[in-house]
Amino acid sequence: SALFKLPRRGRKFILTSFEFSVNYFAKIFCKLFMLFGKSACNGITTYQSGFNSLISSSILS
Repeated sequence: SALFKLPRRGRKFILTSFEFSVNYFAKIFCKLFMLFGKSACNGITTYQSGFNSLISSSILS
């Protein structure tokens, strides 16, 4: 893919901005799901950290 043709620094930048947006949306969803209960929020946080590590391992490998 085009992503892997990028220099390492460019990949790091994309990863950081991508991770930022994932974290940002997770925070918003978290606030929404707080209405439904804390367990939903915890599920999102778990999903988010797993997602982040998956992305970083695939991009930076």
